[in-house]
Amino acid sequence: MPEILRRLPSIVVGWVKPNLQSFTSSREPQIWLISAVIGLCVSIAAIIFRELILWTQFLWLGVRTETMATSAREIHWLWILLTPAFGGLLIGWLLERFMKSRRTSGVADVMEAKAYGGRNIEMKPGLGSAVISALSLGFGASAGREGPMVHLGATISTSVAHLFSLPDWGRRTLLACGVASAVSASFNAPIAGVLFAHEVVLGHYSKRSFIPIVLSSVMGTIATRLWFGDAAAFSIPAYQITSYLEFPAFAILGLICGIVAIIFQFGVVSTDYIARSIVMPLWARPAVGGLMIGAIGVFFPEALGVGYEATDLALKNQYTLSLLFALIIAKTAATSITLASRFGGGVFWTCHGLVPCP
Repeated sequence: MPEILRRLPSIVVGWVKPNLQSFTSSREPQIWLISAVIGLCVSIAAIIFRELILWTQFLWLGVRTETMATSAREIHWLWILLTPAFGGLLIGWLLERFMKSRRTSGVADVMEAKAYGGRNIEMKPGLGSAVISALSLGFGASAGREGPMVHLGATISTSVAHLFSLPDWGRRTLLACGVASAVSASFNAPIAGVLFAHEVVLGHYSKRSFIPIVLSSVMGTIATRLWFGDAAAFSIPAYQITSYLEFPAFAILGLICGIVAIIFQFGVVSTDYIARSIVMPLWARPAVGGLMIGAIGVFFPEALGVGYEATDLALKNQYTLSLLFALIIAKTAATSITLASRFGGGVFWTCHGLVPCP
């Protein structure tokens, strides 16, 4: 026993030393530190992005809250009809003047950058895409803010990673860090940011990437909670299972949600295909689409903007069944027109109470 105790320090050193050398040689401590910085930078950018949406919305609705549908019901219908078209003229000019790709960027571009080792995202086009998306959503374009924020987070993380000579795995990890912070800042949900970064961007779970992604996601949540408060994106009422007979209903709900998702995707793709076959100047395309979105919004204000208020009210069972079914059609049409018209915005769709939302 005394011999074992005498050898214990050498055994511990023999185990710790190679692991410590591997830890430092792979530059993991540096990546941890950079990930925290990226999380803070992305959260600040996310705050600016969200504020730009709200201030643009304030110009025609007079409110800086997520209650776009409620506020739209209180103004004259001509404002609802014409504001997205006016915003479309501005968006069309910005696309022609500043965007070489003639479009905004989203999650697909981030996944492409991941395939190239965390490269292939430039700062100026990324920032321009974020500004155009924020203005689009503020003027009532029916799309989500998460997709543009994910690309914005990836843009910032890629730019920071360029300052260091990192291996490909480090660049991919930092790319995922920016994405995690962006999702966390948008939903006020750090765990969601971590899971999204691993499953959608990295495509796998990695032990050496997990800690930096968590650090970045937490930093994103801290900053946005200091600015916007600690409320989650959606307030979900308390539900409980009262009978085993409810389980077949869950299966039916899943089937219906899958069908709605297929219809939604078909609507987006087919509308974009039709729009590509129509010849018109780029500057006019968002304006025409904005007029169509405004026409839908006159009858269904819930279809305008990011749709957070409509989703929250649907979760609280505040809509009638007939309105929910009508919103399936209205929201799908408005979002399809938004994307086909080159407005900025993302598509994170789900099915809350049968309401497709971007």
